[in-house]
Amino acid sequence: DHAAKWLTPPPFAYCYRQHDATWSIAAIECSESELGFCRFVAESLPGGGQRFALDYQSEPGFEKNFTSPALAWRFGFADEFAAIRGHAEGMADAGLAIRPERDATAARRVMVCGWHRQVELATLAKHAEPGESQKTALAATGAPRSQHYARQEVYEEHAAAYDTAGIAFDLLTIDHGWSVSEGDWTPDPEKWPDLPGFVAARHERGRRVLLWICTWAHGLPPEECHVIAANGHTRLDPDNPLWQKRVAERLGHLLGQGAGGVGADGLKLDFTGPMNDPSPIRDAPEILHGYRYLHRLYHVISSTARRVRPDCLLDFQCAHPQFARFHDLTRLNDFFLPQRQALRVMETRARIARAAAFDPAIDTDCPAGLEYLRHSARFGNPSLYLTHEQLADPAIVAAIRANAECT
Repeated sequence: DHAAKWLTPPPFAYCYRQHDATWSIAAIECSESELGFCRFVAESLPGGGQRFALDYQSEPGFEKNFTSPALAWRFGFADEFAAIRGHAEGMADAGLAIRPERDATAARRVMVCGWHRQVELATLAKHAEPGESQKTALAATGAPRSQHYARQEVYEEHAAAYDTAGIAFDLLTIDHGWSVSEGDWTPDPEKWPDLPGFVAARHERGRRVLLWICTWAHGLPPEECHVIAANGHTRLDPDNPLWQKRVAERLGHLLGQGAGGVGADGLKLDFTGPMNDPSPIRDAPEILHGYRYLHRLYHVISSTARRVRPDCLLDFQCAHPQFARFHDLTRLNDFFLPQRQALRVMETRARIARAAAFDPAIDTDCPAGLEYLRHSARFGNPSLYLTHEQLADPAIVAAIRANAECT
């Protein structure tokens, strides 16, 4: 899907089955400075032809001359995934992409994320009378928004619920809402009176903690952002020294392991789908557009995090050769189709990610059907986004235990 949704970005490529049953791939293979487009499109023409287009929308600067990025067409692959891997390896051989050294400890881990528990509590506050087991978690806030439940007492209870159900896990992600705003990654002291203590307690159990962050500018001063002229909204400015200083300070605190540090083990980067928006920016003639913007944003976050803690885990939802060096895990992203399709769809995303990004570990993400919970370990880390209602279901617990044994 080349819309700004799931894998951001995916490979800028289309695969074709040839008449001799081999596969070919048509792909954009260009330098990072040429990634100023926001979409690569292939269209079938009457009579059997193909039309390729790069969508730049409103990027300024093209006056008399323009040279498009190169379209490479490679042939002779056994299947479409081998073709994608050939595209990635070809980019690396040409010096257009870097083969990263992967952290082997990121693979074959059971992951837990508290987002669906947050949603469950918000739904109960909004629509239902909670049972006795829910009242403690709801006592701090009756707010109906899910991000209001990214709270220490909620995550203490949530981790304990997995222990009660007999489900072992290795990674815990604290999701949307733990910070004072989406743009300012400072722990909210009302929600998290002792985030370092919470993280230390997980470490004592041999578990690692990831913190959700996103690329929204909400809560940041205007001097750190760009203003989008089309709608007056703001977006982060990855080349702004003030924002880079903020990122260094915040990640130094969150990932720092010494005195005064939170000691978190990594980051889950979310909401990257619309970040290649090429809308014109006020008073900024030299700005980044399209996937060049997203590439720079990933670079600043990734390089800053690894300077603080070289072994941190970075969970990004991208699958492209030129973005592979920025992350350790590829998150397969949200799933809104019927559960019966989850294994096929998500395994396909995983195979694309491995082929395009030099074999990252896979965060299999949020589907919760029994078949998916039982078999997702065959292509990645089991990733559990369970409500407490689901944790009380013996069939779900049995499926998860069977899946976890595969790791």
